[in-house]
Formats: sequence, structure tokens, C-alpha cells
Amino acid sequence: MTLIAIFFPFVSFFLRGRILTSIICLILQITVIGWIPAAIWAVISLQNGREDKHNKKLVDAFSTKRLKYFSYRKSFASFTMTDLYDFALGSIVFLGLF
Repeated sequence: MTLIAIFFPFVSFFLRGRILTSIICLILQITVIGWIPAAIWAVISLQNGREDKHNKKLVDAFSTKRLKYFSYRKSFASFTMTDLYDFALGSIVFLGLF
């Protein structure tokens, strides 16, 4: 997946279900100068996504242990920090080159 993120950054976002981000990345990728920032953005986003999955597994494991002692489970928002980071980084890269 990392090789896809380097050589085809927009496909990396598309395969992970981030359609709007993949379109922005494709626009950025069309320019020769924009290819390098798009590839860096895709790799960083991929790594952050992997870290979010790992952290969610840890939180879920901890939460299921806590459920024995507490009768409620804290709900998590569906909007993760990776989504916010992707949007912010994409906006900075996109606006910085155009």
C-alpha cells in the first residue's frame, strides 16, 4: 500500500474511501511539481490511518475491560483526527501551489 501511495497517491486515498481527498490529490498530482507533495501527503496519511486503527484497537480492548466495572461505554465520534489532519494538510498543500 505504501508503494501505491508513492507512485499513485490519489489511488491510495480512493482505496481507503476518501473520495474528495483523492480528487484533490489528483488535481495536485496532475502538475509535475505537485507530484512530490501529493506522494508525501499520501504516505503520511497512510501512516496516520494505521496509527488510528492501532489506537482504536487499544481503546476498544481497554474499554471492554472497563465494561466489567462500569455500566456505560463511552462513544467515540466518527470524525477521527486522521480525517482532520488529511483535510488540513491537503488544504495547505493545495492552496500553497495554486
